[in-house]
Amino acid sequence: MLGFFFLVYYPASGQQTDLMESLQLHVGSEFVILKDYFHAPFTYKGMQSGIFLKYENASQNHIWFAESSYMRGSIQSSVSVKAHIQQIGCDFSYLHQVVKSLRNRERFRLYVGATLSNYGFFTNYNPDMEYSETQATLSLAMALSVRVSYQLKDAHQLGFVAQSPFVAWLYRPDYAFNGNDYTAVTWLGTNTNLRIALTYSYNWKRYWQLTTMYQYNYAEYMDPQAFFLLRHGLFVGVRKCF
Repeated sequence: MLGFFFLVYYPASGQQTDLMESLQLHVGSEFVILKDYFHAPFTYKGMQSGIFLKYENASQNHIWFAESSYMRGSIQSSVSVKAHIQQIGCDFSYLHQVVKSLRNRERFRLYVGATLSNYGFFTNYNPDMEYSETQATLSLAMALSVRVSYQLKDAHQLGFVAQSPFVAWLYRPDYAFNGNDYTAVTWLGTNTNLRIALTYSYNWKRYWQLTTMYQYNYAEYMDPQAFFLLRHGLFVGVRKCF
């Protein structure tokens, strides 16, 4: 998930050292559109809210971080009752700085790396029924990650992050019919999962930042079972540097 996920920020000006650690906490809500062609052939829409927790270790030339997230909410189609959704994610990323020769290096930085992404999406389409079941979509992916950070002034920074898997393992159980478990290994181009984040951070006080992020995630899996997901939303948080 996190995706999802992918909340990445650059250390504040005036606080840059050879090595910096930070903890980040973010909360927010996002709009969700879901179509599960196999289990419920309707388009569901709704809102979900959640929390992100992230540890980051940054130096002049590289960044690595671990992030976990939890989201939950309700979605509904035009012909059904509300369905319950939950998302759990855990990402491990390593990014290396690839632009070092620019005159304004201290303001503009470009990083490229990889992210190991673990993601679970759980949906109960009939939560009020006595024998309702939760449908699951699980993925373990290795993704290409790109990060750009630009410092406007001493107290203001902008960021951009993009992530897309080049190989992924997908799992989808078939609870409703014969109980088979469907799995597939997919490569870049066979299934789509694009995550983008636009960020703004403000140096509130020494070693503290206030942050805002707009997150967009588009995913469409045709194998092993057709599944479409679009979500986007706004998150706010705080970051403590060490």
